[in-house]
Amino acid sequence: MPSCDHGPIDPWPFDQPPHCASFTTRQVLADDEPILFVSHDADDHGWQFIGSSAEEEDCRLVCLESMVRRDPSVLELADLPPGWHATRPSPSSPWKRQLSPRREGALACLAHDGYELEAIAQTERDSYRFPLPQFPTEEERTSLQEGNLVKLIFRYPEYQCVGDAQIGAERMWVLVSGRDNEHFVGTLDSDPRHTDRLRSGDLVRFEPSHVIEIWRGTE
Repeated sequence: MPSCDHGPIDPWPFDQPPHCASFTTRQVLADDEPILFVSHDADDHGWQFIGSSAEEEDCRLVCLESMVRRDPSVLELADLPPGWHATRPSPSSPWKRQLSPRREGALACLAHDGYELEAIAQTERDSYRFPLPQFPTEEERTSLQEGNLVKLIFRYPEYQCVGDAQIGAERMWVLVSGRDNEHFVGTLDSDPRHTDRLRSGDLVRFEPSHVIEIWRGTE
């Protein structure tokens, strides 16, 4: 297990960087309560470190590394999958891991759905690992309409060997049907080749940051 007594924590074991914004509570920061609940959120892969109180007005934003240094026992949870949480009745008790309940209307996550969508920021388009020549503008991504056809990247928890290649994701088209309170909603308009958890016609919720191409017909 990495040491966090002095200097940088090396190797850093979490999926998010040390400076990643994470949630905790006023009570934990004041040392009034120990960390008894740790959540690895499914939607944005963020982390939460909560004591025995969890009132909204007590929430505070901190960097992930500060929580690890405050309580090194959370290093045991660095491999906690997104969509899972861990609890313990006291600091001397072992962590118990559990799949978190699915939030109504949430984006797909590996733990519940067997896939997740990859988000790509505008600033990442030119440095992405493969070319994105049809990458839409931010205005185009946020102003989608019913009937638009958009391409998304679906990422899977395991790789499949296809010849000499290992494939853990595929790009597929989704037909936009509208949007709910938080996300765009559409139906899968492609036949998945590398998972049995998806079928053409399945409902897909997504955000503008997931769109890597918008079909423009023969233009």
